[in-house]
Amino acid sequence: MDNNICVIIVTYNRLTKLKKALQSYAQQTYKPSSIIVVDNCSTDGTEDFLNEWASDNQMISKRVIRTDRNLGGAGGFRIGFKAALETDADWLWVSDDDAYPQPDSLQIVNENANKTEYGKVACFCGAVCTRSLENISVTHRRYSVKKLIYVPKPVPKEEYSHPAIEIQETTFVGSCYNMDILRKTPLPNDQLFIFYDDTEHSHRINKYGKIILLPNMRIFHDTAVAKLKPNVVTTWRDYYLTRNHVYTLKSYHLLTFLFFCCYKVVKELHEYKCHKSAKALKMQFIAIYDGIRGKLGVHKLYKPGFEICR
Repeated sequence: MDNNICVIIVTYNRLTKLKKALQSYAQQTYKPSSIIVVDNCSTDGTEDFLNEWASDNQMISKRVIRTDRNLGGAGGFRIGFKAALETDADWLWVSDDDAYPQPDSLQIVNENANKTEYGKVACFCGAVCTRSLENISVTHRRYSVKKLIYVPKPVPKEEYSHPAIEIQETTFVGSCYNMDILRKTPLPNDQLFIFYDDTEHSHRINKYGKIILLPNMRIFHDTAVAKLKPNVVTTWRDYYLTRNHVYTLKSYHLLTFLFFCCYKVVKELHEYKCHKSAKALKMQFIAIYDGIRGKLGVHKLYKPGFEICR
């Protein structure tokens, strides 16, 4: 049985990488039935390029959704998921604009989607690689270890020799979701803006089916570790990392949430002794407080581009 696979890509001001990503889907040995690109109000020529790209849809159905402002990755994926639910797709491949699946990736999904040995599958995901296809980035695929407290554990590299691995958490980088299950679950939380939207979504779909890691399915992630400028202590991104982490833990793992908040307060007080930045300390305490009370969305001060300097 052949499955219809819809692809959604969220992009923002990375036209060169977006072109590579779209080319990687054009080169798939098993073609997607449709591709939806959510343009988060890019200003680098992406709009003109996508208008031309979408005009040629003889082989694959193409749709471009342009937002009126940058909604963050979480907002973009929510829009993409909602649009995909309007299609006749059986599976939904989700990825950023800097992730390039290898040519056999959708073929591997199609072949495994027809197998009964896994039981009910909510999501198939592949190995995310950086720098080369042999360099696996383990942080994208995780076990959820639940003893006294919840501890996310990245799948060790040595386990990638197995043909299939059941995991509990995946990211929106090269994950393919069962549309039947997506129709039962809420859309990704756009109020998270950036970070943890995919982790929070993993907790939701785990209630309905398994997340299966297929290590022979490879996705090249064209990214690099962001480095702070010499005079910068922290940036807006750290606010959302902390806030959304606290919010997700409170929503799904209450005991771990309590432990993490205590740990985070002690850690930030120690950081304050090192950097002597009252503004950085204040930002982290606000992030913790906002996560506890569920105050989400884009913060009025800690917006993209915000930095705290020495």
